[in-house]
Amino acid sequence: MVKLLQKDRQGAVYEAGKYLGITEDHMIEHEFKYVNKTLYGDTSQAGKVRIGADAFKSIEALISTVGHENIHTIQYQEGKLGYPGTSLYYQNQIEAHQWEINNVDLTGFTRGVQENLNFIEYYNSQLNK
Repeated sequence: MVKLLQKDRQGAVYEAGKYLGITEDHMIEHEFKYVNKTLYGDTSQAGKVRIGADAFKSIEALISTVGHENIHTIQYQEGKLGYPGTSLYYQNQIEAHQWEINNVDLTGFTRGVQENLNFIEYYNSQLNK
């Protein structure tokens, strides 16, 4: 996977998904694509996933990012993907960041725990406005 991180980023995205048990069909359907942008990842309102350059800081960050975005594809499939700025959007983000925290033993992304806690605190504050 280290070689993939450096040379075949799209291949690394698929390997991270396989590691998490995400089927290849699901990843293809939701277009888990590497994009050369400064972001960890995002999921469009059409359920399509972009994994950005920030996710490639480490294998652990990539695995955690793929898992986070997969939560959003599930929300999309269930018809529960909220638009930015809505309560549902904030709830979606809390769920995905909580997944990262709950699965740190699986992903190994211990450095991301505090960042995820900070995001959850922020999204909760938006819900309480």
